[in-house]
Formats: sequence, C-alpha cells, structure tokens
Amino acid sequence: MKRERTFSRSDVVSEGFEATCVAEDGAHYFWHRNFGVRIEKRGGKATLLTDPAALPEARWSATRLGAKELEAARSKGPDAFIASVASSRRR
Repeated sequence: MKRERTFSRSDVVSEGFEATCVAEDGAHYFWHRNFGVRIEKRGGKATLLTDPAALPEARWSATRLGAKELEAARSKGPDAFIASVASSRRR
C-alpha cells in the first residue's frame, strides 16, 4: 500500500495546489490557490475562506487535482503548473 504524502499549511498556501485536511474538531477544509472552504462536522455548514491564516496547522493531502498539479509542476517546471490550472478551469 502506497503511503500518502502530507503537506504543511505553508506548503499548500505557497504552492497553491488543491488540498484537503481534517482539523482536530472534525471540520473538513479544502484550499486551492487563493480561497477555500471549511465544512463543519456537525450540521455541515460551509464557510468560504479567503484568508489563509484561517486554515489549521494540520497535515494536508493533495486532492486528485492537486496531485496532478504537483506532478505537472515537478515534471515540466512552473509553466506546466500554470497550464494545468488553466485547463482545469475549462472543464
């Protein structure tokens, strides 16, 4: 079984790839480039986030799209990351 790589909040915010985490209180967080969402465990209330300081210091995992963005950036350099973001918007 392949172990999933985790990232810090700082990695997620600075690199801008799509990522998710579960905070200590059970809330689910998603972040992509400059915005995100917090979904409360109880009640499922969703809150739009635009300030990365609101994100928890937790272990973050790349989503499927985030993993593709990271792979493109690693294999082809920074221009590939920009292109992958642009193509994901068109879908």
